[in-house]
Amino acid sequence: MKGSMRIAQQNSCSLLTLATLFACGGEPVAEIAELPIGYEGSTIDTLVQNPSLFQAEIQDSRAAWVAFHNGNLPEAIAFTGDEYSNPRGRAAAEMASLHFRLAQVQTEALLTLANSQVDSGRPSALPLFAHIAQAELTNAGFNDSGEDDSQWLSVSMSSTLPEVAEAASLLSSDHLGESGTTNPITDRYLSHKTERESGELSNSSPLYEAVNLPLWELGSIKLYDPQTHFTFGLIYQTEAEKLQSSGLSAALFSPCPNSEAARVSNEERQELRGGINCADQISAIGIDAEFISAMMDGDDDLQTARTLVHQVDERLDEWSAAAVRTASPDGAALLTSLSLVESFRAKLLISVAGDLLNQGRPRQALAVAQATLDITSPRIVSATNPALLFAVLAHAHLQTGHTREALDALEVLAETFPSVITVDETVGDLAVTEGLHRIGDSKEL
Repeated sequence: MKGSMRIAQQNSCSLLTLATLFACGGEPVAEIAELPIGYEGSTIDTLVQNPSLFQAEIQDSRAAWVAFHNGNLPEAIAFTGDEYSNPRGRAAAEMASLHFRLAQVQTEALLTLANSQVDSGRPSALPLFAHIAQAELTNAGFNDSGEDDSQWLSVSMSSTLPEVAEAASLLSSDHLGESGTTNPITDRYLSHKTERESGELSNSSPLYEAVNLPLWELGSIKLYDPQTHFTFGLIYQTEAEKLQSSGLSAALFSPCPNSEAARVSNEERQELRGGINCADQISAIGIDAEFISAMMDGDDDLQTARTLVHQVDERLDEWSAAAVRTASPDGAALLTSLSLVESFRAKLLISVAGDLLNQGRPRQALAVAQATLDITSPRIVSATNPALLFAVLAHAHLQTGHTREALDALEVLAETFPSVITVDETVGDLAVTEGLHRIGDSKEL
């Protein structure tokens, strides 16, 4: 960010946490003549002018909001009690978005691997796992290509591996739950169905423990559960819907400029499967709508995306300057201690990058995601490096042919989310296969 962003970060007021917030003192500067586009009535404006609203919002659920703001989504969700419903609902929504994005990464890696192995003649469960993942992608509404997901099922039904052929046959039947077999692949498939129907998944769940281990092994070949992140995404989405936030809670630490935008996002963007996405609100902060339209109509080029980020930074520098000049003393403390402008920037740009991926524009998505990363702590999940950023980076890297860079992003997530091993190992297999340019060395599939 440019000048005023850095000034806000270096304010003489100590950087305070939510748990120890206090005012810096001093008198607010008189109102400026003309506020930046979209700033008046924004969540940032609301907080710096009326910090008491923030205190009232978090007073009974402070610890959960601290965890959510810092990017520790599992901790935020772990709180119990009605008073924690707002931060828990928001954390669940972001967890849903995170897992659905990870599911897409794993599916695309599995399909690429299956295509690379189709003529090898080596027996493997890979085609069956590719089928399961692709079918899940379609059922979740992410597969707009119209690709047939039955190709790999047909391949698997003729597999020379008895358990793979049996599982494929059972998955193609209408009597899967009545089979009475002990096939590990179909047993796991039914476990996912049970968990989804229950709508809840505790850390003590047998499925939660099981997904961190390979589902299928043959020698050095290890394949992980292809349904893991779809199930987690669906369950967290259900949780978010049960704990639907509104008003200030819906917009607090979100990619939406104000509460109304957050409300509309929740109601109209259900196809994004969880989370609040305000990519379509980018013009609300003053970005030229004609530029955005031209960008989406043109090529998937890096420079246009970088220009967009530059424009966002210029507009938010104006927001930061307005906030500094008009804030009450307590509002000034909030502005700096919570990095309000910086965290809003991060989540807004992550929304934009994710939307670009959804629109089939991975090069622009990668450019925006890379520009979003807080390089002062590039491998730490935080308020300015939310978990979803690393999943979007991994997806954009994978789609632009940078498989090893995708792995780097996934490894950051794996430190906080153990289930990321299912994606990490799959993408790792793909990286090895691409590096070898042939089949036959370690980790061959």
